[in-house]
Amino acid sequence: MIKRKANVTEYDNGKIVIDPYCITGTHRYEPLLDTEYGSVTTTKQHFRVLLMFPRKAGILAAVRHLISEAARIATLMTNLSCKHDFS
Repeated sequence: MIKRKANVTEYDNGKIVIDPYCITGTHRYEPLLDTEYGSVTTTKQHFRVLLMFPRKAGILAAVRHLISEAARIATLMTNLSCKHDFS
C-alpha cells in the first residue's frame, strides 16, 4: 500500500473533492543543521527548527537547553548565511 498526501474539501451539500499534492520525488525538507537537541531544515518558503529535550531532567533544564540551542542555531545560521544565498 502506498500512502499519499492530499487536500480534502467537503462542501455543505455533502460533495467531497480530493486534490492530491504534487508529487515531485524530491524531499519535502532539506536538512540544514543538526544540533545536540534538534535540527534545522528548509522548505521552499520556510526554515524549520525541531527541538526535543529529555523530560526526565525537568522543565527548567529544558528551558536552559532551549536558550542554549536557540543561541547556537542563530550563530550557525548566521555563519551559513555568509556562505549561501537563502533568499
